[in-house]
Amino acid sequence: MNRRVNAFLIGAGMGLSCGAVANAQNLINNGDFETDAVGDILSDYVHTPGGNSIEGSWWVNPWDPGGPWTSGQHTPGGVAAMSANGDDSSQAGIKRVWYQTVAVTPGVTYRFGAWALATASGASGYSLRFDADDVEIGGVYSPTIALGYEHHVAEFVAAGSTVVVSIKNVSGITFPNDFMLDDITLTAVCAADMNDDQVLNFFDVQTFLNAYAAMDPVADFNDDTVFDFFDVLLYLEAFAAGCP
Repeated sequence: MNRRVNAFLIGAGMGLSCGAVANAQNLINNGDFETDAVGDILSDYVHTPGGNSIEGSWWVNPWDPGGPWTSGQHTPGGVAAMSANGDDSSQAGIKRVWYQTVAVTPGVTYRFGAWALATASGASGYSLRFDADDVEIGGVYSPTIALGYEHHVAEFVAAGSTVVVSIKNVSGITFPNDFMLDDITLTAVCAADMNDDQVLNFFDVQTFLNAYAAMDPVADFNDDTVFDFFDVLLYLEAFAAGCP
């Protein structure tokens, strides 16, 4: 990389990152379940406040008296998470474990994510599918471990001014098929957030710098297949604009 470009990028990045740190806004209401508002949670499953009693049910401890599948939840310093007993009927691929309608901007790319824990690993733990307006996004996610939270994410481009995002469990089996959900998020994809940690700082500039030096396509910000000063300027503009 040209040393002048390198020095300029480092200097400009340090100046911008010292001025402000921007976080991508989570558009999901109560996605961490930390607000005692169980009545506002939308699901096609049956709400069973007393805990596990039937297939295709959900509850949120401690706001519901039913105990969770395990005492742990994902939110740092939090207390709550959704527990679910997966539906085993012929409607398993249709029923939404959780869903919410969110205002979005048409044409913007969004990232939908959730942390999930299963009582068993593999497809018998869960087979989660993320949908946007009942259209599958990403793939089907199953746990690689038991009793540990794993993060699943998928991206989509908003077609309208609102979108219904949902999580379905499509396995349709009876046992164990027990899982928990926590920290559900929907954020606009931020081009300047190079390390995808939802925070803009010098580490993003450093990641861009490395990608630029390696001529990685992610650093070709104007998509002209040439790595030059124009890519640097566009990146710095995106960084200065912050995350939506």
